[in-house]
Amino acid sequence: MTIALDFPGIAYDGEPTFAGLLHRYFVELDPKRRNVGISRNWSDKTTARCRYDYERRILPALHSFCKKDMPAHELSGELFELVLQKLADEHNYSDGTVGHYRHLILLAYQAGVEHDHFSDALMWEDLFDTETATDKEKEAWRVNTMTRLRKSFSPGEEQKIVHWFLNLRPETATGEEIGLLLMFTLGLRNNEACGANFSSVRRLDYHADTAVFDMLQSTRLNSSELKSGGKTGNAPRTLLMMEPIYNFIQQRKAYLSQIVKDGRLSLPENVESVEDLPLVCKKLSFVQRAGSNDLAVAGKALFTQIGIDKSELSVLYQILCSSEVQRMQIEEKEPTTYLFRRNCATHLYQLGFAPSEIQYWMGHEIEDPFTKRTFFADPDQIYAMKEKWSRHPVLALLCNQVDSEVKRDTLPIRIEEAERVRLQLATGGESEMLVRVDVPEPQSELTLSVSCDASDMTARCQLVPRKAEYPRSASIAETVRQVYKMVKK
Repeated sequence: MTIALDFPGIAYDGEPTFAGLLHRYFVELDPKRRNVGISRNWSDKTTARCRYDYERRILPALHSFCKKDMPAHELSGELFELVLQKLADEHNYSDGTVGHYRHLILLAYQAGVEHDHFSDALMWEDLFDTETATDKEKEAWRVNTMTRLRKSFSPGEEQKIVHWFLNLRPETATGEEIGLLLMFTLGLRNNEACGANFSSVRRLDYHADTAVFDMLQSTRLNSSELKSGGKTGNAPRTLLMMEPIYNFIQQRKAYLSQIVKDGRLSLPENVESVEDLPLVCKKLSFVQRAGSNDLAVAGKALFTQIGIDKSELSVLYQILCSSEVQRMQIEEKEPTTYLFRRNCATHLYQLGFAPSEIQYWMGHEIEDPFTKRTFFADPDQIYAMKEKWSRHPVLALLCNQVDSEVKRDTLPIRIEEAERVRLQLATGGESEMLVRVDVPEPQSELTLSVSCDASDMTARCQLVPRKAEYPRSASIAETVRQVYKMVKK
C-alpha cells in the first residue's frame, strides 16, 4: 500500500520529504513478506483511519507552514507543534486527539531515523497515544507522568553541567555549546540565544566591574533569520552575566579576531568586525548563525550526557503540550528551553529577587503596577541586583568558592556573601574599629571571633545590634549553598 501520492516524496536536496517517508515506510515488507513498517501493529480499521489522518489532516496542515519539497530532516519540533495547534484550532480537538496526531508524526519521523535518512533531532520518544489506550492504561500514564514533571535541575546535575563547561575551550567549543551555556546561566529562550552577536556581551555602563548581556534580537521559528526583539514585547532586556562566562566569551572573541587578522577567517560582506558575528554559530562555522532547533538537538545530547533519561524528556514534552499545563501559562513547550528557563527562575527566587525583577529577567510582563520596564533601563538598577546575583550557587561552583580569606591594611573594604571569612587587619598602636556584619535573614546564626597577635595588646569585641530592614523577598541563598556543598563532598 502506498499513501500520500498527492504530495512529492523527494525534496529539493534529493532526500525524502515527510510524505516520502510515508511513501516508503507506511507499509514495509521484510524478506518473509511481513509488514515491519509504520502500520505494522494496526488492524485494517486502524490502518485506514491513520492513512486518512496522514493524507487529509497532517500533510495539508504541515504544508500550510512549509513548502511541499522541504526535506524531512529540516523539520523541527517547533514546526510540528504549529501543525498540531492548527489542527486543534480548526477541528476543536481534545488533548487526546492531538496526542494521537503527535504519535503519528513521531512514527513517520522515527522511520526516517531508523533508515538513516537523518539523526534523531526531536525529544519525542515513547509517546503515549491516548486515543488507542484503554481507560486503565490512560489513568496509569496520567499518574506516572504528572509525578515526573521537572521544575529544575538537581544540584548534582548542575555540577555536571558546570564540569562540562569547564572542559570547553574558547577556540574549539561549538556555537551550540555556547548557546546552551547562555540558556543555562541566563535563562534565555533558544531563539533568543541564537540571536546574540558578540556585541551583545559587554560591561555595564558606569559599572566596569559588571558584565551584562543585551537581549535585543532573536531568530525566527525554524530559521536562523534574525528579527528584532523576541517572542513578546517584553523580551528585550539587559541581564547580569557571571564573570567566568564573560571571560570565556572574550577569549573566544580574541581568538576569532586573531584568525581574521591572520587571514584564516574571512568576514562576510555585511560584517565589519568580529563584534557583528553570531555568538551562537553552527558548529565551528563562525559566520553561520545557528537556529533554535540546533540548540534543541544539542540540549538533548547534553541532557543525555549528564544522565537525564530520554523517556523522562518525552514525558516532560507531552505534559508541556497538554492544555492542562498550558492553562498554567507555561509558555515553553520545548524541553531544553523549559528546563533552562525554569531552573534559572528557581534560582532567582532562591536568591531573593523581587517578583518584578524575576519577571523582567525572564522577559515576562511585570505585574507590579509601581514598576515599569523602563525602570530597568537605568544601569544602576541592573547593578543593584548584582549583590543577590553574586550568591548564585552555580557561580560559586564555577569559581570554586567555599571559604575566603582577606588581608587588608587599608579601609574601607566590603566582603559579600562568603560563607566563612577570616579578616586580617594591620594596625599601629591602639585603635578602634567598627566592623558591620549583616545577616541575610532575621534569626540567622552568626559567629564572630576576634584575636590579636601582639603580646602587649588585648582585643575586645563589643556587639551593637541594630534594627535591619529586610526586603519583601526572602533569600534562602545560604541554605541552597549548604546543599551544594554537601553534594560536592
